[in-house]
Amino acid sequence: MLSKLRSCRIVKWCVIIIILLYADQIYEILVRRRQVETLEYETVQGRGDEMKNKALHPTLSKDCYIYKNASAQNICCRMHDYMANLHDVLTCLQLDFEGAKRVRSSGFRQEDGGRWLIAGDSRMRFFFFGIIRRFASPRLEYRYTKGKMKTWQGVDHLLRRKAPYIFKEDMEIRHLDVPDLKIVFYWDARLQRLVKDMTWWLKYEANRPIRLIVSTGAHYMIHSKDVFKKKGRAGAAAKFRRHLQRNWRNLNSLGRKIPVTFHFIDHFQEKLVYPQLKNVWNNDNVDYYNVLLKSKLSSSSLISWDSNVPLSGDYHDQCAADPKKTDDLAWRCHDPVHMGFGVIDQYWNMFLNDVCNKYLSLREDYC
Repeated sequence: MLSKLRSCRIVKWCVIIIILLYADQIYEILVRRRQVETLEYETVQGRGDEMKNKALHPTLSKDCYIYKNASAQNICCRMHDYMANLHDVLTCLQLDFEGAKRVRSSGFRQEDGGRWLIAGDSRMRFFFFGIIRRFASPRLEYRYTKGKMKTWQGVDHLLRRKAPYIFKEDMEIRHLDVPDLKIVFYWDARLQRLVKDMTWWLKYEANRPIRLIVSTGAHYMIHSKDVFKKKGRAGAAAKFRRHLQRNWRNLNSLGRKIPVTFHFIDHFQEKLVYPQLKNVWNNDNVDYYNVLLKSKLSSSSLISWDSNVPLSGDYHDQCAADPKKTDDLAWRCHDPVHMGFGVIDQYWNMFLNDVCNKYLSLREDYC
C-alpha cells in the first residue's frame, strides 16, 4: 500500500514538472485550438448579421458591391452621387437635425448643438477631412473644440497647411447654410474616451450626438505587438476583445437611442508597413479583428459598415501594381495605412446614401 502511494506521488510530481517545463508550448496549443473554435463559431454567427445588414443598409454592406480598379459598384440598388451635389448634402443635414430635434424632449445642449460625431484613429480623421476637402468653400468653417483655436475660421486657412489632414486635436466643421448641425472629429484611437462619454450621453439626452460613427483596431494591434510574439493572434487580440465585451452594453444601449455605425477596419498595404509592425499590421490580422467585430454586431442595435474593407484592399492592390501619388490626393500610394481621397469620397457616398436618401424625392430603385 505504501509503495503504491509513493508511486502515485512520484507520478504526480513528474506530471507537475512536465507541465512546468512545457507550460508555454501547452498554452500555445490551447490558444490556437481556442482561436480556431472561436473563428468557426463567429464566422457562422456573423452570417445572420450580413443578411440583416444587406437588407437594411445596402450601401454599407460588402455583399452589395462589385469591386474593381479601386471603385465600388453597388449591385443591390441605385446610389445617388452626393459627392457631386452639395445642395443635397445640406438638405440632408438640415432635415436630419430637424428630425432629431422633434423627437428630443430636452433638445440640444447650447454649446454642442446638433452633431454628427466621428470617433476613432487617424483613419477616421482622414475620413472626416474628406468632407472638408470635397466641399471646401468660403461658407464652410472649422474650429478646434479645445485650446486656443476655438474661434470659427474658413477652411481655406486649414487647407493652406502642408499636410492639413494630420492633426490629433478634436475638430468640428459647419456650413453656414446649415449652422445648426456640425460634423465633429473626436480623437479616440482605442475608443477609451467613448466609454466615459457614453455614460454621460445615456444619462443626458441633450448631450447626445445625432449620429455616431466609430472605428478602432489598428492601435490595439500596435499595443499588442509584443504579446503577439509570445501568444499569437488570439492572445494579442484579447485586450481588444475585452474592451468590446466590457463596453458593449452601453454601446448597444446608445444604439437604441441614436444611430451608431461601426466602421470596420481597413486593410493595409503590407509591402510598405513599417518593419517593427509587420507582425501585427497585416491583413490576416485585420480580417481576424473584423470577425470579432462582426460577431459582436450580429446581435446588437449597431449598424455594421463593412463595404469599406474590400475597397481598401482593392485600392492597396492597385497601389502595389502602380504606386502613384496624384496632386489631388485621390491616390496616396506611398502611405501603407490610409486611403487616398478617391476612396474616401466613396466611403462618404456610401454613408450619405445610407442616411440621406430617405430625405430626398428619389425613385424606388434608389437605396
